[in-house]
Amino acid sequence: MSRRLRLDLRLGLDTRRWDRPLLLAALLLSAVGLVLIYSATAAQPELRSLPWRQTIWIAAALVAMALTASLDHHGVAEMGMLAYGAVLALLVLVLVVAKRSAYGGGGWLNLHFFYVQPSELAKLALVLALAKHLQARQGSMRRFSSLLVPLGMMALMQFLILREPDLGTSMVLAPITFAMLLVAGASVWHLLLVLGGLSAALPLAWPFLHDYQRNRVLTFLDPSLDALGAGYNAIQSQIAVGSGGLFGQGFLRGTQSQLHFVPFHHNDFIFSVLGEEWGFLGALLVLGLMLFLLARIAEIAAKARSLSGSLIATGVLAWLGTQSFVNIGMNVGIVPVTGIPLPFISYGGSATVAAFIGLGLVLSVKRDSLGA
Repeated sequence: MSRRLRLDLRLGLDTRRWDRPLLLAALLLSAVGLVLIYSATAAQPELRSLPWRQTIWIAAALVAMALTASLDHHGVAEMGMLAYGAVLALLVLVLVVAKRSAYGGGGWLNLHFFYVQPSELAKLALVLALAKHLQARQGSMRRFSSLLVPLGMMALMQFLILREPDLGTSMVLAPITFAMLLVAGASVWHLLLVLGGLSAALPLAWPFLHDYQRNRVLTFLDPSLDALGAGYNAIQSQIAVGSGGLFGQGFLRGTQSQLHFVPFHHNDFIFSVLGEEWGFLGALLVLGLMLFLLARIAEIAAKARSLSGSLIATGVLAWLGTQSFVNIGMNVGIVPVTGIPLPFISYGGSATVAAFIGLGLVLSVKRDSLGA
């Protein structure tokens, strides 16, 4: 460990240099998540250990966040390509040996004591790799050809994640990439041209989708097409959210969640538990916390002293913002069901640790902006 890195460690662990409102918002969201996970699993004896497991994951995630915040984010970004290559190797390994969900979700690697989902780490690795690449090409991003390598890095990860298959996570990689390219100075017209081309090519992807993915798109357009099959999750989630009314049905009193009508209500559909038991006002409060957290990250990105810092904070902002929008959107029926956790709230070890490490990077950028 270099002298500078040791100095950063001492300064980084001084919480007075952290963005306390940002950290408080994340902790409050995690606390809300624990309450909702407890409620979602209380009537299922086989799942009653999940709140305790999530508590352990949050504790581990906070340690990882503190260690990440103590490091110089420039040095962490320098290892971006190494992290990218390591996660690519894990994604390939997933296709060979991973445990897969019976419902078409992504793959997990069995480490005996716990499972790891490499696709969650892919978002973090892509942010670091793009920060490294784009920082090195500062001032030369106005050419269209400068988009090829970043888009290729995104596409390679998307291909491997889609092969798992995990459509939800692969969707998050595109906003991360485009947001970071925009901050790096890429032409808006070039980015719009790429987006237009990708949109025009979407119908070509239809034959390559799995049957369950095609059914999810069709039932999003009309859930009644398969109300007891592919459309079931979306219908039950919307019923749960709508039945909460203004004030909610109360803790442990949600009929849809307590009677197990909503599947996966401790992770992908946890927002339905929030809406049903806490009502519109409770959901609004949690949404306000999430928006506050995202706004703090946006402020840190805008005030970063270096392009590298701004890129990292922007990448984390796009990651958490997109994931929140997609998860809540599929719970209320405005986007197709893709299977993606709600940051800091849904149950999931890999997702929780990755999100808090992302916050650690943002805290490091904030510390740098203070002149640490």
